[in-house]
Amino acid sequence: MTAHLPISEATLYLKPLAPGLPPQILRAGTPGFFAPEHSRCVPRGAGWHPLDQGGTLTLEIESLERSIGYLCLHQVEPDRLPAGAREDLDLICRQIGWMTLCNERMQHKIQQAEHLQFVAQVSRQLNQAQTVDEMLREMLGALVRENKAIFAIIQHHKPPSPLGQPFFAINPNFRSLRETLLAHAAQTHKTAIQQGRPVLDDKIGEGPQPENAKLVAFSLPLVFDRHTLGSLTLYSDQCPTSNPFASPEMNHRLFQDIAIQTAEAWGRISALDQLATVSRENQRKLLEISFLYHVSEAMHGAHGMDALVHFILSAAVVPDGVGCDRAMLFMINERSRFLQGMLGVVREKDLEQWAPSLHKQPVSNDLLPEEIQQRQKTSAFNRLVQQQRVALDDPFNPIALAARSNRTLSIEAPSPRDSVAGMLRLGPFICVPLQGREKTVAVLVVDNSRSNRLFNPEEMRFLELFANQAGAAMENAALLQQLRTTHTELRAAQEDLLQTEKLATIGEIAASVAHELKNPLVCVGGFAQRLLKNVPEGSRAGEYAAIIAREVRRVEEMLTNILSFSKRQMMCFAPCNLIEVIGSALNLLSRELTESNIEIVQHLDPDLPPVIGDEKQLRQVLINLIGNAREAMADDGGTLTIAAHCSTLRGDPAITVEVADTGGGIAPESLRNIFNPFFTTKHSGTGLGLSISHRIIEHHQGSIEVFNSEHGATFLIQLPAGHVRHQHA
Repeated sequence: MTAHLPISEATLYLKPLAPGLPPQILRAGTPGFFAPEHSRCVPRGAGWHPLDQGGTLTLEIESLERSIGYLCLHQVEPDRLPAGAREDLDLICRQIGWMTLCNERMQHKIQQAEHLQFVAQVSRQLNQAQTVDEMLREMLGALVRENKAIFAIIQHHKPPSPLGQPFFAINPNFRSLRETLLAHAAQTHKTAIQQGRPVLDDKIGEGPQPENAKLVAFSLPLVFDRHTLGSLTLYSDQCPTSNPFASPEMNHRLFQDIAIQTAEAWGRISALDQLATVSRENQRKLLEISFLYHVSEAMHGAHGMDALVHFILSAAVVPDGVGCDRAMLFMINERSRFLQGMLGVVREKDLEQWAPSLHKQPVSNDLLPEEIQQRQKTSAFNRLVQQQRVALDDPFNPIALAARSNRTLSIEAPSPRDSVAGMLRLGPFICVPLQGREKTVAVLVVDNSRSNRLFNPEEMRFLELFANQAGAAMENAALLQQLRTTHTELRAAQEDLLQTEKLATIGEIAASVAHELKNPLVCVGGFAQRLLKNVPEGSRAGEYAAIIAREVRRVEEMLTNILSFSKRQMMCFAPCNLIEVIGSALNLLSRELTESNIEIVQHLDPDLPPVIGDEKQLRQVLINLIGNAREAMADDGGTLTIAAHCSTLRGDPAITVEVADTGGGIAPESLRNIFNPFFTTKHSGTGLGLSISHRIIEHHQGSIEVFNSEHGATFLIQLPAGHVRHQHA
């Protein structure tokens, strides 16, 4: 145009396509568009401006009733223009307006197609991402790679977040602005979140920016299902050499579409992650419930405390259970105020093979194989655990503290003051009290001494549930054992009562028969004594009379014992000297002992205190025991040893009397029946002497027992001290 018209210089001025963007200017002789740097480059409007650059004729460019810009002709006078030049200039302005609109529409469509393609590409990447981290990294990287932004950053809304630190991507040419952009993005993020709408900032403060760079920030909230997840902040560079027909509104719509896609993908993946987490948690809880059900069913069906304890600790160390490295049980002794190590179990391959899936199938009736129990009992770790005793009042021991406070304690590192932890070389461990209905019965200790892995809250909660079942099962097992013992004792007492009733009936019959037989025997014995006096000595009649008299005396003695056993006698308790009682009994039998060639050895404590008892009855007991010892040593003689010394009986002061012989002892099968009525090992005995002695000692609240020593039998009598009393025997 400057070549065909008398115009030295011409400028094409295109108005900004959007508010906030610079206009585009083309001068005659320049290679392209550039942004104005001085206000004088902006036209003053259509018309003749004689003072502007040597005289400037400004023509407005319009198209479809829209002002697009101005055509400025410099250093020209309107009067000097050739004829028809004004019409040519108007035609040129209309052509420029039409071309500008066409180019704008074409660029708009190209940009729209590029944006759609980019959105589709980003959408595919977002849909293929498996995690939020992967999705955000891919999206930000695509924005920077495709030159949609020089810096893109995602910041979460409410920390703590699974994202941790913000995700961002930056153009390598702008890495020097990284810290500046991060700081500005943090502030822009807060503004966008607070306002709940996109925020445009085209007035970023000056900084170490590359030459001719002008940065614009656009921050968009990421909202999914009415919940704000975070914000997407994009930084773009708008320089004068940029495409003048690029629409900022188009870029903003692109960014909004990207923000919507990102928020939906973020929310979708988060929802899927949450669903997967809930599913895993439900699956874990289901396995725990199944495990606890089968284990509880097995524990409550256990028939013995020993097998139950082995099962509890074994279930604690298997992978399907608590999964710890070791488990220990400390029983509480309320009387001694100590916790005693009862059993220690280490996870081993045999246990893992024994219980591959306790949560899937019931446990067999035998709970734990006997060979595994035996290995556990004989293991070095179990022996070490059984050597441990913890004072219940120990202020530094977590095991004692768990027992006293009835709460679970998790210890990451044992204290140097804890000697038990040092002896057992405990790693991170947990102490869980096993509670019954009213009290704590034991403390379960589990540790990870091999892996040194800390226990998480879920494991602690599961361990507490397991301990509740174990504590109830142990208390039930103890009650069941007590019930069995009581039942056995009750049956024995019932049998004893029946036997006593039988014996009482037999005793009454025997007493009646003995009474009826005694009168005729007196006559027979009397006549036999008379015959002995009247018949010649040495005659056969005299021999027969002597046999009759001797047998009558034996029968009379038997009847006397029967009457003594069946008759209730009054016992008179008074302080008596056992040394004197022993001496009187030996004096009564001294002739028989001497004739049987029996040596008497006495070990009597001269400082024996008096015993509260019936002296006559106690003397009868000693006579019976010494007489039996004499009969056991009658053939070859021997040694009769009598000892008396102080002792205790059931925790109270007592005196012990021992009567030992060298007669060879008592047959083992006869020992348990030796005190039963009418039981005897002698050919001529009644079997009532030891039974009467046993009853007398019981009425003195003492005890009598017998055992075989090296050369014979030893009878042990224990008599307690007490107040003077009167009772029937």
